[in-house]
Amino acid sequence: MTSVVEPSAPDPRPARPAAPAWTPVDDGLWVASANGEFLGTVELRRPGAYVAVDAHGADIAVCETLDAAKQRVAPPARHRHPGRPPEARRPKAWRPERESWLIRLAATAAWMAALAAVVVGALLLVDILR
Repeated sequence: MTSVVEPSAPDPRPARPAAPAWTPVDDGLWVASANGEFLGTVELRRPGAYVAVDAHGADIAVCETLDAAKQRVAPPARHRHPGRPPEARRPKAWRPERESWLIRLAATAAWMAALAAVVVGALLLVDILR
């Protein structure tokens, strides 16, 4: 007699994501993984500057604390309501690490304006001395 085992239907619910595991691999370098998948790293570049890097090697953010950088690489899994529309979600709050690009942009603009002023001043001085 032969018995046939039919495969069971897959569970329609999505698998619950595992919490990210953080492993310190060197001084100032932490690696995140979950379910055997590489998620990214956090690197301490200087005191108070933790750089969050995604799984593809792109910088995500520069954060003031290690915990904030870890949150950017691998946010904790949240319970989601399947029937809740995206419009019903709360908007993201402003975070200090989001303004790092704005600070860099403002500093670059100020530096370029100062350089332009020096060049214009030098050109005017040369024109006056002729």
